[in-house]
Amino acid sequence: MNGLVQVSNNEKYGLVTTSRIVADGLGKRHTEVLRSIDNILENADLRSLIIPTTYKVKGQKREYKEYLLTKDGFTLYMFNIQGYNDFKMAYINEFNRMEKLLSGEQLEIEPYKIDKKTYKGDPVMVVKDIAYLTGNDRTTINMYIRDNKLGVLLEGYELDEFKYENRDYRSVTRAINILYRDDVVDILDYFYSFRDNKAIIDEYFDLLENASQMTSFSVFTKLVYLGMLKHATNTYGLSDKMKRELNYIISKEYIKLGFADNTMDNFDIHTKDGLDLLVKMGKWSKKLG
Repeated sequence: MNGLVQVSNNEKYGLVTTSRIVADGLGKRHTEVLRSIDNILENADLRSLIIPTTYKVKGQKREYKEYLLTKDGFTLYMFNIQGYNDFKMAYINEFNRMEKLLSGEQLEIEPYKIDKKTYKGDPVMVVKDIAYLTGNDRTTINMYIRDNKLGVLLEGYELDEFKYENRDYRSVTRAINILYRDDVVDILDYFYSFRDNKAIIDEYFDLLENASQMTSFSVFTKLVYLGMLKHATNTYGLSDKMKRELNYIISKEYIKLGFADNTMDNFDIHTKDGLDLLVKMGKWSKKLG
């Protein structure tokens, strides 16, 4: 659960979270959270609990308003809104954990572990998994996902289904972006992290073990398209250079699907990579049968 909440130790104010982080966790606009906090501050002097501050957006000179919330400030804000009980408890528990840690009390702090997550039986990852694998912050990763239209955003009933399958995510209130294997490979490849994490990805998204009927149909459809592209490169009068370039692009798609380990410019079954591709596809098709 700790991976879902963010509490930090501020040199001046101690343990705090921010109004932006809270807004993101609640699925609210930051301006909406700011307005609620402003209303609270109108009635009492709570500047030791809710601290006004500013932040900057990378590439911009303008400063934007936000608040730092201590444990009591966070609790006060949450008492002024209805619902979100799992979210409230997750944050209060994290404040308590951090307090014990800073007081010198020995805690068993486990290293981050990518626990298996599923949606409708299919293995999926979430952004914090990618942050762990790449070492990049979640904001940067989310921007890449949004700009390239990757993953599937779950809301409403679909989010409830995900939370039912993955009980550690019950505190997610509004939406979560899930990532299938080809999404994950795309992101890792962009951040130059795929090769270092390939073994982890292959084990997590093992097609021969994990694929549901829906995923199998999706993979089958993509394989048909890739087969048509391979056929087209050999049918039309393309230059050898163009054929190699197209085969290289096609091979990257096979890697995303988990059927190839390396990029290739030749799918000849007399080559090791070409033969490995054929064998993996054969094993996968037998599983469908």
